[in-house]
Amino acid sequence: MVVVIHIEWSQQYLGHQAAIYALYADPEHPGEFISLGGEGWIARWKRGYQDGQLIAKADTSLFTAIRIDRQFLVGGLDGRLYIIPDGHGAVRAIEHHRKGLYQLFCINQQLFSLGADGRLTLWDRESYLPQFSLPVSGKALRCQAVAAEDRLWIGSSDGHLHLVDVEAGKTLTSITAHQPSVFSVQYDAKTGHLISGGRDALIRRWDLTDLHLQKSIPAHWYTVNQLLLHPSRPLLVSASRDRTIKFWHSRTLELLKVIETPKYPGHIRSVNALAWLDDETLVSGGDDRSIIEWKVGE
Repeated sequence: MVVVIHIEWSQQYLGHQAAIYALYADPEHPGEFISLGGEGWIARWKRGYQDGQLIAKADTSLFTAIRIDRQFLVGGLDGRLYIIPDGHGAVRAIEHHRKGLYQLFCINQQLFSLGADGRLTLWDRESYLPQFSLPVSGKALRCQAVAAEDRLWIGSSDGHLHLVDVEAGKTLTSITAHQPSVFSVQYDAKTGHLISGGRDALIRRWDLTDLHLQKSIPAHWYTVNQLLLHPSRPLLVSASRDRTIKFWHSRTLELLKVIETPKYPGHIRSVNALAWLDDETLVSGGDDRSIIEWKVGE
């Protein structure tokens, strides 16, 4: 299948005073998204409006956010879980992970987190207290992808992808994936493949039937910070420390398009974060403190 894409710069959002580490499309408000920065700011943005809204501050760099009910849950470098009401109300901070909390996500309505202490933690949805922690690695857990209802792939700073049975609470197997760290992983439900990116600047596709490496490509000059599959089309997007955003055919890993200056008014420093707002709108954020909206069409 030939995939043709057309990229247009749409808008820039400015306001953060430090690097942007995460972007989160708000599922309750289409066209709105949350940005998390190194200065500890949590900001809300609405597509088409340049001015954002600062909704909370933390005294640490922030890496991950998720909406649950009428509040945002946020984690960052200090390892705390921050609970931020969507509206008025006090921000709660709960101590747990040592050194950092890198990802928050849900499986079957259950809330989990990945920590720099190498632990996968299950949280109580009512009290927001940790219920159970599973040691997965001696290094930081950086990323995750759900491959089945109770099967979770976790990428870690030991360079491995770890398969965890979340229902049984145990690690099933581990495979060496990147050197020295896995920074991002995506599960392609249409093909049953796992796609990973790492500090070694490689993108790799894995066949989960026998866990063998199907394809490996030198995708960037420096670290692959994030991978993101398109919601419906066979597209994979990668963001890198080399200041570029690249579009790939998700099934062949054929390079389709590169966003880099001066061809596009792109980022001038590391690109750290990506989020789809809809099938045709991508936002990216990076060390240059800016968020850029891109129109992605056929």
